[in-house]
Amino acid sequence: MEIKDMTIEEIEARKAEIRAEVEAEGADLDALEAEARAINEEIEARKTAETQIA
Repeated sequence: MEIKDMTIEEIEARKAEIRAEVEAEGADLDALEAEARAINEEIEARKTAETQIA
C-alpha cells in the first residue's frame, strides 16, 4: 500500500513496525530509513494541507 493511501492510524502503526524492524538482525536499515523519511514527509504534507484548509 502506498503511504499516500494510508490513514493516519495506518501510518502510525507502520512507524511502530519500522521501529521494531530496525532492531532485527539483518534489517535493511537504508530501506527502513527511507520509508520512515517518506512517512514523516507525508505527515508534514497532510498537516500543511490541513492548515491551509482551516
